[in-house]
Order: sequence, then C-alpha cells, then structure tokens
Amino acid sequence: MSNMKNINLVSQMLEGADIFLVEAESAMVENNAELENLYGSKSVAVFKALQDGLDGVKGGEIARNLYDLYTYMIERIMSGFQSRDHAYVEEVRGLLRKLIEGWNGMDAAVEVNAAA
Repeated sequence: MSNMKNINLVSQMLEGADIFLVEAESAMVENNAELENLYGSKSVAVFKALQDGLDGVKGGEIARNLYDLYTYMIERIMSGFQSRDHAYVEEVRGLLRKLIEGWNGMDAAVEVNAAA
C-alpha cells in the first residue's frame, strides 16, 4: 500500500474515532447506556486497530510514541465513561483533533511531493 493510502486510512480512522466519541458522549448525556457502550467500544476498537498497524521496528520511536498515545487515549476514554466525566472524553477529542490535523498535513505534503 502506498504512503498516501496509508496516510488517508489513518486519517479516516482517527476521524471515525472522533465521530464515535461524539456519539458516545451524546448517549452519556441522554443516559443511554447501550449506545454509550456501543460507541465507546467502537472508538476503543479504532485505537486498538491503529496500535496493531504500528511497526515498532520500521517506525522506531515515532511508532512507539503513537502506541503509547493510543494506550493513553484508550485509558482516558474508559475512565471517562466509568466515572461519567465528560472532561476525559473532551481531552481525548482534543488530542484526536491534533492528530487528525497532523495526518491531514502529511497527506497534503505527500501530494505536493508527488506532483513535483
């Protein structure tokens, strides 16, 4: 798979995780435990899939740091839903927005380099 396809896939997965967190948080506000668990679990599954896709040997320190960041985000999501505290989920969403910006920036840089 080309680098651009990988970058696009990761961006889409991160955006999907953000959508799942919005839905889970909305369900939390509405006291809908079934939907909260469904969307919370889906967001965690995205982060675990992203972790599974990392190669610590080829990716080196960056891959290890991303793995640790995804672990932290999973832990914060779980803590937020267990304690019913929106601040945890908002923290993860803030981190997600920064990651999405970064991946989208890499996407644009790859496109520019490919056109050159």
